[in-house]
Amino acid sequence: MTANAPAPTATPKVIRVLPEISPQALLDRESAVQLACELLKNEYGYCYGQSTALYTLVTFPSGQTGAFIAVGDGQILLRTRDDQVELVDRRFSP
Repeated sequence: MTANAPAPTATPKVIRVLPEISPQALLDRESAVQLACELLKNEYGYCYGQSTALYTLVTFPSGQTGAFIAVGDGQILLRTRDDQVELVDRRFSP
């Protein structure tokens, strides 16, 4: 597991709640990378680079935790709140 990264300076807005995802999935690198890849596939049609993905746990200014995952050309920021996972940012640079 990776050490916590510095906290973001602003609390991002929720893009959507992912009720089918357990917050525990964000604690495991492999599960979090797989989740990010699935989200990127759903949004942009493909995902690659799982073996070289970047993963770090984050703490938001509110004290909530989450994970930042960069896979291939995509980046996903997820947050846990009230036992749910929220997608708060996604970027794709083909």
